[in-house]
Amino acid sequence: MLELTLLVLFVIIFSGLFSGTEAAILSITPSEVEMMVQKKKTFAGVLQYVTSHLNRSVTAVLILNNIVNIAGSILVGHKTVQLFSSAVLGVMTTAFTFGIIIFSEIIPKSVATRYARVISRFASPFVVIATGSFMIVIWPLEKIIHKVFKGERTIGTEAQIRSLVRIGRRSGHIEQDEGQLIHRVFNLNDVAAKDIMTPSKEIVSLPVKMSIGEAAKKIIADPHSRFPVYGKNLDDIKGIILETEVLAGSTKGEKDTTMEYYARPPLFVDEKTSADDLLIKFRDEHAHMAIVLRKGKKVVGLVTLEDVLEELVGEIEDERD
Repeated sequence: MLELTLLVLFVIIFSGLFSGTEAAILSITPSEVEMMVQKKKTFAGVLQYVTSHLNRSVTAVLILNNIVNIAGSILVGHKTVQLFSSAVLGVMTTAFTFGIIIFSEIIPKSVATRYARVISRFASPFVVIATGSFMIVIWPLEKIIHKVFKGERTIGTEAQIRSLVRIGRRSGHIEQDEGQLIHRVFNLNDVAAKDIMTPSKEIVSLPVKMSIGEAAKKIIADPHSRFPVYGKNLDDIKGIILETEVLAGSTKGEKDTTMEYYARPPLFVDEKTSADDLLIKFRDEHAHMAIVLRKGKKVVGLVTLEDVLEELVGEIEDERD
């Protein structure tokens, strides 16, 4: 009787361990694994290997689980017949089946799902060993499955990240303003320079040959801090001048100096340039303003760093506004 009891306990315990391991490695998400690797948690690197080879890892655990369940059922049935009669076998089989369902499936999988981060990490070395031991069986199965079922599960898409942000906001882990900012970051790629630029008819520009004295009078009366300067017409942009430099030159007595002296090389962008690319251009070129061109020739507007940032954080108003 003691042998039968120990055998039942052995099967239930090991079957429960394998079921819990399977549930844990299936429940853990790639983002959670990456976070644990970054924090250098114990066995996080091993877990990353296991999850990156998820099919073969799960197959190895399932093989062990089924070996325990099938062999255990046979041995328990055989021992029951030895100790009692075959009439008791039906009752024992029913009780044993319910024990497997409750104590080796439902409870372990529920616990493993709840504590997936911890269980998956500490179970991962065992999973690697099991995978290596059964590779002779897993490898051909893996090849057959890949040949028959060619579907691929994509992870880390924009839609998935947006959904995670919404879930995080509802659960209180992400603030509302943080969620809005993340969504707007993804929208940057869908916004082009032509969508946020100031049209050419509204551009305040100055002739490149205008003197500092004349320009200072216009600049003082205008709320802008940067101005394009042009040659023949607006399609002939020669550069960008800064209000502070022009006014400083005016106070130094350089009133007859023309705008050409203060003009900085202009940054030109195509009207279809996305807002995220604009941010990179502004950063790399150390610029705050760009002239927007159509087909590389005609000036259709200008866009500023502030225009792009407003797509992220909303309307920005300073003292001049």
